[in-house]
Amino acid sequence: LYTHYLRPKDYGVLDLLDLFGNIVSALVGMRLGQGLFYFYFHAQDENDRSRFVNTALAGSMVLGLLTAAVVFPAAGALSGLVLGDRSYAPLFRIFIIGFAASLPVEFGYCYLRVLDRTKLFTVVSSARLVASVVLNIAFLAGFHLGAASILWSAVIVNASLTVVLTGIVLANNPLRIGRRHFVELVKYSAPLGISGLGELGLHF
Repeated sequence: LYTHYLRPKDYGVLDLLDLFGNIVSALVGMRLGQGLFYFYFHAQDENDRSRFVNTALAGSMVLGLLTAAVVFPAAGALSGLVLGDRSYAPLFRIFIIGFAASLPVEFGYCYLRVLDRTKLFTVVSSARLVASVVLNIAFLAGFHLGAASILWSAVIVNASLTVVLTGIVLANNPLRIGRRHFVELVKYSAPLGISGLGELGLHF
């Protein structure tokens, strides 16, 4: 079905956008969710633990919004640089919205793993997969949106999961955010971005 509705160059565009997202994620994503694995179990008490959880969630949201705010107006130039054609700027804008929404989703996955909520993790992951496939087919076959179909699916699914996972986090943690907690999370997580760039170098 995908190969019927997507042209070979659509696959190339989507792959380059995914690569761009991986690079940006390594540079600015800071992997706050992975830092949670350390600080959640080294927190002084429940209050301290809640602050780390909420601060990491808020930090991932803010980083996503800031990234989108920077990339969105520069979509034309970035499209020319990454894809060799400025006409793909609209796809770049859709992609960066979905990317911004994906950062808190990845944090949410880390949070569920920290809690050892394996069943809920499986349900959320499966729902994400099913929703993505259904929306991809609907946009491809029903609306004939081409490569934009995959990107719009990501926007809708990631935005929806952000709401769901944020609700789960807030249901288990009073809304507390700490500047010190954010600094500690960044200090711990930022070097993981460097290793992420190393992984990209090995793979690509």
